[in-house]
Amino acid sequence: MPHSPEVGSWYVVVTCQNCNFTIRLFRDLTGGKSSLDARYLVTCPHCKHQGEYEGRHYQQLPGNN
Repeated sequence: MPHSPEVGSWYVVVTCQNCNFTIRLFRDLTGGKSSLDARYLVTCPHCKHQGEYEGRHYQQLPGNN
């Protein structure tokens, strides 16, 4: 996601296994209420590590990047 996260918005995210960077995959239009039953093959934009991850709900709060 190239744009900056919006405070108060929900996202489906993964955390890089290599550098612990939180990677926002896409907006979570259910507000964190849906069940997630998917795995994502993701390359970390920070360290370029590629891994397979289970997504999780994440709400962007003030001060969190």
